[in-house]
Amino acid sequence: ADRVPMEMHGALARVLRKPSFSIRIIATAERSLAELAKRGKYEPELAALLSTICVELPPLSERRRDLPALAQLLVEECNSRADRQLGGLTPEAIDLLVSCPWPTNLDGLAAAIDESHRRAVGPLITAENLPASVRHARQAAGTPARPKEEAIVLDEYLARIERELIRRAIDQAKGNKAKAARLLGLTRPRLYRRMVQLELEP
Repeated sequence: ADRVPMEMHGALARVLRKPSFSIRIIATAERSLAELAKRGKYEPELAALLSTICVELPPLSERRRDLPALAQLLVEECNSRADRQLGGLTPEAIDLLVSCPWPTNLDGLAAAIDESHRRAVGPLITAENLPASVRHARQAAGTPARPKEEAIVLDEYLARIERELIRRAIDQAKGNKAKAARLLGLTRPRLYRRMVQLELEP
């Protein structure tokens, strides 16, 4: 969103604020739209429209525990586009992914998984299938390997994200669950059921 040209801001804001226009937008930005608006580098109205619910994500280098789950999701995306299906990555391959500093964040991880998926010959992506830059990352960066006993459970990871989004929506709606449900694109009963399931409601 922070790369949208300034000359398009006004037109996009007019479209989004039309009462008859119903659409859900998920936008990403490397810089805060609110801060850009304060400096006169972003249309304030568009910044507000695109910032209804914000989730701030630190760089991958600070979220190494999330890397195995993210890598598995990217493998599944590759599976959906390919003729063959892979089960995931070997423990050695995951260790190498965790060791990489990922200066380009998710874009770099996605490119590495995509290349590895094409190169894999067995049911799993192995360390040898990873790009050379990833294979050599541990020695170059001196990053310790992922502890062997660490486990990343995908359902728990997704539930943690969902809890955070629901909390942010309720804060944004000042406790009004009907409004929070609308912000999330849910019905009020469905939101309440998810809150109970996620132990956000007794």
